[in-house]
Amino acid sequence: MFCTNCGAPLTPNARFCVTCGAPIAPAPGGMASPARSGGGPAHSNAAGAASGSAWQAPAPAPQAPATPVPAPQIQTPAATSPAPAAHGSADILPSYLQTVASRICQAPQFIPEAGAYLLVADQRGALAVQMHSYFFFAANDLAGYAQMQVYAEACMAWARKNYEGLPRGMQSGLAVYPVMLQHPLQPDALAYVKQIPDKHWAAFELPVLFDPMTGQLEHLDKTPVWGFAMWRGIKASARMVLTGSQG
Repeated sequence: MFCTNCGAPLTPNARFCVTCGAPIAPAPGGMASPARSGGGPAHSNAAGAASGSAWQAPAPAPQAPATPVPAPQIQTPAATSPAPAAHGSADILPSYLQTVASRICQAPQFIPEAGAYLLVADQRGALAVQMHSYFFFAANDLAGYAQMQVYAEACMAWARKNYEGLPRGMQSGLAVYPVMLQHPLQPDALAYVKQIPDKHWAAFELPVLFDPMTGQLEHLDKTPVWGFAMWRGIKASARMVLTGSQG
């Protein structure tokens, strides 16, 4: 006798299949009848058992295909654009000002009246005169004669008004350098710095053009008769402070 549920051989008078656990109901004639579950029809494999064919387990129910997991998106950082290169004198002014400030060990201050930065350097000039040198710095690649004149006059007026030290003329003097960074140098601006400046009592004015991209330095070439002994030192100071050159 065989289990009608799984086809396993049964012991005589067995009430349950020891293989699959299905109940075995006795059938007329000593043959076991298939167990009924839930009132539904019994599934019989008696024909297969009688014929000696092997019992085959039911195929497993098909499973839904697994939902594909999307590949993680790798965020590639955007390429960092290089800092824009300096294109004009105004872009170079901050770094150039730091260079000059470290050269004379002074901190710059902004002077609104002149629209420029100021660095002050004291040094001993000819005839043991203590010179207070006021270096003003601005940048304008388009400045011409008129703009240079307004700029230089504003620097000189501020320096004379705010000068601190011994009275000028008593072994003390004032040198004012209105420095304009410009590239390329404008002919009208160049004409202004080449002319002899106005005369002031114990105060000297030397407007300067400086090209920060080529290192070209331009100022008055002539030596005024008045204050003859001081002008050489005033020009040498401009070269030393603005370019670091002693020559």
